Amino acid sequence: MIRGLLINALADITGCVAAVLVGQPLDTVKVKMQLFPKNYSGMFSCLRKTVKTQHVRGLYAGTGPALMSCCANNTILFGAYSRCQLAIASLKGCGAEDLNWTENAVAGGASSVCRTGGFTAEFRLIPSRPNHSLDPHPLNCYSKTL
Repeated sequence: MIRGLLINALADITGCVAAVLVGQPLDTVKVKMQLFPKNYSGMFSCLRKTVKTQHVRGLYAGTGPALMSCCANNTILFGAYSRCQLAIASLKGCGAEDLNWTENAVAGGASSVCRTGGFTAEFRLIPSRPNHSLDPHPLNCYSKTL
């Protein structure tokens, strides 16, 4: 069982690394265009100016927090999903691989409840005004929310 959880966690982390490395440059461009709309005429203008002034490294600003958030949320989600599958399978008296699509859907819905707390904590960390969040320390915010 622990081996299965470790395999799932490793797969989740690998998927998150790939997703963040591919998506982070586009997210950086999106955020820059939202914050400074007058500085850029479009997406490619923002991309060119960022690479010209900050090199490729500038496109990956904020990768660490994005990677930690993705890994934490997906590991919780898929870990809870496999536990929900096992719980439904034990109620039914079969293996998790024998569940039909509706039972798997119920397991997915139940596991999403576990992930909701993480998203709530993240949204509480988003400042409503510059340099002001609802809770100044991320770990404190997570512990209060979860």
